[in-house]
Amino acid sequence: MADSNSDSDALPNKRQKIAHDDDKPIYDLERVVLMHAGSPVVQVPLLNFQTYAPMRKPDLRIEITEGETHRWKFYIDDVPGSTPEDAVKRWASWLIHFDLRAVMDGGPMDSDKLASALFQASYVLGESDYRDALIDAWMSWVQNGGPAGSLSTERLRRSGFVTYGLMGALILYHDAGAIAMEDNEDAHKSPYNDAICRKVRDLALISFAQPDRKPKDPLQMSDKEFCQKYHSHSPGNQPCYKTKSLPEQL
Repeated sequence: MADSNSDSDALPNKRQKIAHDDDKPIYDLERVVLMHAGSPVVQVPLLNFQTYAPMRKPDLRIEITEGETHRWKFYIDDVPGSTPEDAVKRWASWLIHFDLRAVMDGGPMDSDKLASALFQASYVLGESDYRDALIDAWMSWVQNGGPAGSLSTERLRRSGFVTYGLMGALILYHDAGAIAMEDNEDAHKSPYNDAICRKVRDLALISFAQPDRKPKDPLQMSDKEFCQKYHSHSPGNQPCYKTKSLPEQL
């Protein structure tokens, strides 16, 4: 059990190498310090990290620092240096509060913030639970509070990086005409990038040639279907982040 001593607040400043006195008891602070470019950024409760960042758990390393009467044990996660520091803080906010409003800096969700966070979660942090939560947040954002089965094509067109499969399926059902703009010299250029346009055309061809392989409209999927299709989940048959809960602390 972590000691409540206020030394934990000053933890990153106590990392100097000291010859340990084996007679001093060790207290586990049960905190993970997220390190960025060799500097501490923020602390996250160990239970939260173990539960909602399982893919990074094996890479944690242990450090022990020494006070006058005790030794303190904590854990280090070396976040990839290519991750912007503000992205590390947003991820930590989600790990601590499990609330994406904290990731959005307390403001409303928008395409740029979600796209940036999704890119970092998918390609830099490699954290599937965080990515899946952001995918769900983006789906809510693009529906814009409309009736079931509908979405805002204006928001869909403004969206940055999400996933090609999900974006392609939504456009196929709800904004396919925007892809046709690419082939009409008299029309405006499609609002979607070339990669997305190719994905939608591929899905359309598959749907025509092999109707049984046509993707289902994501807005018509049940929660279970959407989860199985578009969530990545953690390896090892980990449950969806939405069904996880922190273990009770003794």
